[in-house]
Amino acid sequence: MNRWPSHLVLLGLIAASVSAAAPINVERYPLVGLKEIAVAIEAIPAVLEKSIDRKQLQASVELRLRRAGIKVVELDGKAGVPYLYVNLNAIRHQNLPVIACAIEVRCNEKAMLVRDPSIATFFSTWHNGTIATVGEANARQLEDSVLGIVDVFANDLLAANQK
Repeated sequence: MNRWPSHLVLLGLIAASVSAAAPINVERYPLVGLKEIAVAIEAIPAVLEKSIDRKQLQASVELRLRRAGIKVVELDGKAGVPYLYVNLNAIRHQNLPVIACAIEVRCNEKAMLVRDPSIATFFSTWHNGTIATVGEANARQLEDSVLGIVDVFANDLLAANQK
C-alpha cells in the first residue's frame, strides 16, 4: 500500500495551518517599529531634467508620506535616521523620442556588524522598483510611477505598525 499521497495531504494541511497561524509578511517585517523617515532623492538624469525637478519630486514624496500619516524628518546621515532613497536612471533612444527609465525606491537604515559594532553603515530593509518606457513628451509620467511605489511603501509601513 502506497502512503505517499496521504502524507502529501497531511503535509499540506500542516503547512496551511502554520501559515494561517503566523502570517508574517517578509517585505513588511523589517519595517516594524519604524517611527519616522527622511527622504533622499538622487540626482535626476540629464535626459529627465526638463520634465522632472528634483526639489519638486522631493516635496511630492514627502507630502505623500505625510498624507499617509508617516512622520517625515530631515535627512541627517550622521544621526542614522532611516531614509527613503529614490533613484531614477534613464536613457533616451538614439533615433526615437522614447525614454527608458529604471525607478528604484529603498528604505535604508543604519546597521552594525555583530562581529565589530564599530563598523556601521546603511543597508536596505525594503525595496521596490520598476522599469518604464515613455515618450519624451510624457516623461513627467515617471513621477507618477515613483509616487505609486512610495504609496506601496507607505502601505507596507502602516501595515507593519498597526496598533
